[in-house]
Amino acid sequence: MPRTFGSRCGSLQLLRVSGKNLHKKPKRDFKVGDKVRVNLQHGKIEDAVVRAVIHDDDGIKLQADVVGLDLTALIDTRQVVE
Repeated sequence: MPRTFGSRCGSLQLLRVSGKNLHKKPKRDFKVGDKVRVNLQHGKIEDAVVRAVIHDDDGIKLQADVVGLDLTALIDTRQVVE
């Protein structure tokens, strides 16, 4: 539970909540050769191997070879499950 700090001004109490943004996932460093599980589309999760890490204005994208399929995909890091 986040800690709260309060100050009382008459009958008005102001609260400031300190803590981390709980909705953000921790940043993960990807390297060439990493094995990841990715959500390709419609909940289909596949194993993949990172072939390139691309730093773009929109964030980090991965070029990955999907294991078992003859497929190379450009994957946003939000699609990485594990």
